Amino acid sequence: MRLHLPTKPADDAGIDAVRAEEEYATRVMVLCEMLAATDTRFHVEGFGSDDWRLDVSYNLSAVMEQLPVCRQLARNFGEAVGIAAPSLARLAPFDSWATGEYDWVGR
Repeated sequence: MRLHLPTKPADDAGIDAVRAEEEYATRVMVLCEMLAATDTRFHVEGFGSDDWRLDVSYNLSAVMEQLPVCRQLARNFGEAVGIAAPSLARLAPFDSWATGEYDWVGR
């Protein structure tokens, strides 16, 4: 997965809705719609396909909505690996990812 950030600013017309909205999923949908109006690209490849042809508005939103769950799973898995086999912890960078130390910028 790669997120190619916009080279031009997004129209901030919907930003007040993001600030006012309490639910994470709704904020993500509004922000992804705003990014979709720019030249932001969301690229996913793998499992035999070089390009899954995903879009920013719908597909990136779906991935971002699941991010909190993925972070918790990574945190739990990292802790389980660390407890079960400390020598393997260096192979799985889940601790830094689970604490938010990851880079979303694609190449």
